[in-house]
Amino acid sequence: MKIGLNLSFAVKRWLEPKFLSSMIRNELETRYIQFTWDLLNPWWPSRQRDKIAREWSQAFKKESLILTGTFGGLASYTYPQLMAPSAEQRKISLDFFKRAIDMSAVMESNSIGTPLGGMTHNDAYNEKKREEIYNIVLDLIRELATYAKKGGIEKIIIPKENEKDLFDIPSAITKHMEIVMAEHMDEVLANALVLKEGDILFNEDDFYFEMVPDKVEQRTALN
Repeated sequence: MKIGLNLSFAVKRWLEPKFLSSMIRNELETRYIQFTWDLLNPWWPSRQRDKIAREWSQAFKKESLILTGTFGGLASYTYPQLMAPSAEQRKISLDFFKRAIDMSAVMESNSIGTPLGGMTHNDAYNEKKREEIYNIVLDLIRELATYAKKGGIEKIIIPKENEKDLFDIPSAITKHMEIVMAEHMDEVLANALVLKEGDILFNEDDFYFEMVPDKVEQRTALN
């Protein structure tokens, strides 16, 4: 079994490529990593952004780390992205993902993982509007897949929860790109962090959950 790290734990704490790479290899003793866009914003000016991207890539190589993919990070979850209510917002999101693909290619990553976005309440419960957005998103994924393939990206991982919005992905898209619907962390790791087929990371007994009582004893305030 090969286990790796998503680098979200380093956001705002360890931003020096050489230091973080050394810590991962020598202290955390792992080699497989998934880079988060929260460490390097795809929106930054391309010249400066790509310079930093190469610094990360070189630091990973120096410590013999294996970059298995890049990940949208927390910031990309904040916005409606490709399922936004307006064409203008969707175009901005499309440009954002293309810039993320460019950045990932500079880092020599052949895989990215990201949510597609989310519909507004009104759109989600409007059957006609929902179908309209569904068709728009398919066109945008087709465009992204073609763009990513040219940049050397071979796989895109998206949350399985988006499957209800994308009932079926046409072969016209999948022939350009492997698109993986991930529901559980094992599936993400199997695709992004090189987990061997048939292996699992966690068993049900590995986690302990405690139910919070319906009633909590009222405490007397200190005087």
